Amino acid sequence: MARHFAYPAIDPKPGHRVVGRPAIIWSAPHLPGPEGDNPLGLSHWDQKGFRRHRRRQWMYISVTVALAASMLVVAWRYGDGFAQNLLVELGGGLLLLVGAGVLLDKALTRFQVREVEALRNLDQNAVAENFAASHRQIDILGGWSSLLTERHAKSTIDSLRSAIGKGATVRVLLLNPYGDPARIRSEELGHNPNVPEEIVRQLRKLHEFSTELPRDQRPRIVVRLYSTMPAVQANRWDDKMVMAFLSPTRPTNETQQLETFVSTPLAEFVIDKFETIWNGATISFGEYMSTTGVLKGRNGSELTSALEYFRVGNVTYVSGEELSEWLDHHALTEVRLTWAPAQNLGISPGTYWLDRVTESGGATDESAKPRALQEAKRVRRHYEAKYGKSSLPIYRLIRDEPGPAAATDAPTLD
Repeated sequence: MARHFAYPAIDPKPGHRVVGRPAIIWSAPHLPGPEGDNPLGLSHWDQKGFRRHRRRQWMYISVTVALAASMLVVAWRYGDGFAQNLLVELGGGLLLLVGAGVLLDKALTRFQVREVEALRNLDQNAVAENFAASHRQIDILGGWSSLLTERHAKSTIDSLRSAIGKGATVRVLLLNPYGDPARIRSEELGHNPNVPEEIVRQLRKLHEFSTELPRDQRPRIVVRLYSTMPAVQANRWDDKMVMAFLSPTRPTNETQQLETFVSTPLAEFVIDKFETIWNGATISFGEYMSTTGVLKGRNGSELTSALEYFRVGNVTYVSGEELSEWLDHHALTEVRLTWAPAQNLGISPGTYWLDRVTESGGATDESAKPRALQEAKRVRRHYEAKYGKSSLPIYRLIRDEPGPAAATDAPTLD
């Protein structure tokens, strides 16, 4: 059996905050998650355990009151002298203790600092304000962050800039856009949003933001990618955080949120999850932005260079200023690339032929050119989503099987 901290199922009205006080129970291991009318995802055993805990409290109070009353009755009917005084003192003391405990509990419930507050959904503006006031630590964990969508990105970036200026450290964990979990999450949400594309856009915003910071402040923001399905989304600022568990049908920011201090058991669970992922097999931001490859031409020339890369569907593309200059200088048309991208990135290592993406697609049939043009524009759009505007040529990777002729059989985009 494992120790768990269960919270009562609560369903606040729009705009209302509801306080949930933790009950320590013993139950079968269970991770919270949305389950119909049980918004905090308590298991059947957790819900029964919470009710048992409350019943046990009232049972203890009832037994204590009954014992005190029995002492007073015995003292009144049968007591004499010292024994009577002792029973009266003990019985009265127990009743006074119970009464004081009940009154104190109600007073603490009313005036205590709220430990857990349930919110209907994520208030991005409120989180941005809390970020801006932070001066120690900010952590963002999620598949993709609603704080960095087009609507909220500016206020979030401004708040992060303010916090970093005060000395805060910012850590961001997002899903690897090229991994299966991002694709699966997008399918679960009906591609609304398209999760891999949204993550790429958000990572570009973070990259632009980090490069705008003064050089001495840049180490204070660190972005990493992970490749496991997220069970929880969390936004932490100093001593508080707001979190939500994964919903299979809705974006996490639209589900019930829990705002709590980082010292609570629930927050400690999320912090432990964050640290486990952060210190695990993550992908650094540098590895996401570029990877090193060895290029060899038919004429024997060779280049080792950092390459920009991205994926569209199951096709990988590369580009780069040094690559373009090398190809032009040697007038190369048949080039092989050998590379080994970061592990868990979702892109296979190996040897590939480079096939330049053009608006004609190499088609001689006029009827095929419109489709080739559409494909070239779409590929360019994906490149610019990750790296920004550029006129550099883009090359499709064709696995070295059976040879350069495979470039004419390259997969096309739907």
